[in-house]
Amino acid sequence: MRRVEGVDDAGYASSMNVGMGELKSRLGHYLRLACAGEHIVICMRGVPVAELRATPRRTRRISSKDPDKAALEKLAAEGLVTLGRRPRRRRPFRPIRIRGKKLVSQMVIEDRD
Repeated sequence: MRRVEGVDDAGYASSMNVGMGELKSRLGHYLRLACAGEHIVICMRGVPVAELRATPRRTRRISSKDPDKAALEKLAAEGLVTLGRRPRRRRPFRPIRIRGKKLVSQMVIEDRD
């Protein structure tokens, strides 16, 4: 039987052991290997302390024509945000007047000058 590098006798991909110094100096290389499906065991003084492997990819497609809504739905799917339960009604913008005098925005502009 022919031996294949990186595969054990049972046909499973074997893990790769790497020391802390090597990992620090070539982190990008090992991240690319992990993304490609390699299982990397990180050792400290020869003792395994951590594993580096790719995370499961999500393939859910978001079908929304509004890019902002699509971005929010993507974040919600990843569990990073929680979407509101009902749509928010927006009131039309009306400038604030103080007792019939000037607009507040005009007063701020004058104050800045």
